[in-house]
Amino acid sequence: MKIEDLRNRHRTMTKPKMAEGVAYAAVLAKLAVDGRIDGTEIDMSDNKYFVSSVKSLFDNQSDLSGMLADMLVSNSIEFNKELQDIYRDLLTCTSKELEEIIITFDKNRVKADPKYSEDSVLPELYPLLEMIVNMNEVKNVCDLNSGWGFLLSELTVKHPHIRTVAYEQNDSKKWYTNLKMESLNPGNHTGMRDSILTSGAEPMYDLCFGGFASGAEHAVSIVPDLQKDLDYSQMGKKADWAYVYKAIHSVHEKGKAIVVMPRFSLTNPLKERFRKQIMENGYLEKVIQMPAGTLPRTNMAYSVLVFSNNNQNVEFVDCRDCWKEEKHAKQIDWEMVKTRYSQNHEILKNTEILERECALDISVYREEKRFAEELHATEIQKLCDTFIGHVMLKDKEAEDPVDVRLIRVCDLEDGMVNYDNLVTATMERKRVKDSLLQENDVILAAKGIAFQAAVVRNLTEDTVASNTILVLRVKDPEKLVPGYLCA
Repeated sequence: MKIEDLRNRHRTMTKPKMAEGVAYAAVLAKLAVDGRIDGTEIDMSDNKYFVSSVKSLFDNQSDLSGMLADMLVSNSIEFNKELQDIYRDLLTCTSKELEEIIITFDKNRVKADPKYSEDSVLPELYPLLEMIVNMNEVKNVCDLNSGWGFLLSELTVKHPHIRTVAYEQNDSKKWYTNLKMESLNPGNHTGMRDSILTSGAEPMYDLCFGGFASGAEHAVSIVPDLQKDLDYSQMGKKADWAYVYKAIHSVHEKGKAIVVMPRFSLTNPLKERFRKQIMENGYLEKVIQMPAGTLPRTNMAYSVLVFSNNNQNVEFVDCRDCWKEEKHAKQIDWEMVKTRYSQNHEILKNTEILERECALDISVYREEKRFAEELHATEIQKLCDTFIGHVMLKDKEAEDPVDVRLIRVCDLEDGMVNYDNLVTATMERKRVKDSLLQENDVILAAKGIAFQAAVVRNLTEDTVASNTILVLRVKDPEKLVPGYLCA
């Protein structure tokens, strides 16, 4: 039976509850068709009849009985006569057809019900996982936020030799994923009872998928791993970078971890400390920037991050234009992605990224490069003296201390200096003369994502710039107006 025939016969099955019911029915039908249970005894016409009809079938199946017990406890499906008719139709399918139906209706559940939004990224990005699996020797895969096993079901059908492991966020997801994976690839799946965020990760997998790290609050405090290289202390209950850390710690020395993250987590200065730890330890291998608006129910810009060990550089793969329009919606053009992934990379050293607030968006660096090229640095040196601001000393480090006013990047606002916000800093007296700012000096933020600049005006006290500021001092104001240079 084709899926289209099944849809035509039962028009309501794309509705959330019916799509979930079909997923139940398809898994049980596959177990029956494969001879694991006597499916003719199952009655889905009513919740009470369903529980009584399936209990006896699993009593002598030690590998299935625990999964069934979870299913009956967690069950929230409203069984009815229409679902019973669907189940009978499914019993006429072949085992291969039921595999296709299970995978297809998993995806339909995502599209039909907004409550699955936290997992909706998984089936959409399966082709990317398939690409990475085909490029590496993978014997086992762990999904840290499986979400009903959407990702793993397709993987286990196409690669039955790969052992799969899934962490789920609640009991109803656990039982369904376990029973489904048992029907698709018997004895080759493990379902974990605890969330990875409340247990320590161990480096044991070839490939680990961290899910969609969207920054949601976790119900309880996140448990750190035994590895001390990544610090969880300031994370609290935020789950975005926690999933990244857990994914990194779940793979062995030659393994790879994959996490999907929204752009704001990759450029937000408040998240810099988490990105910095990863860069300092050389964990980041690739940043694949995907086309915005290609995930269900959101226009969010997002990237796929690939992690491994001992990286000195990061490869940026810009796939933001790799999309096509199908049925009035943006869809990822996977042929374009594959070409871009294998051929077109922009490589940055870890040190370059660390100098720029660890921003993980290639457009940040392209804009800086374009700006530098337009400035024609050699010409600027002919017109201006340039120097970096001064590194401040602590009081006890200065032999002959003197207090000065200090301009920092945060004091630059809309092309002007907020003099009321300046702090007092301590310098060696002998260095003050060469570091003091003068009227009409142009100051530029040397670090950061946003371009900021200002002209120094109306100085009343000795003032210097911090070491995060570049100072341009025009040699001949009649040839070059400082205000024009700032603009």
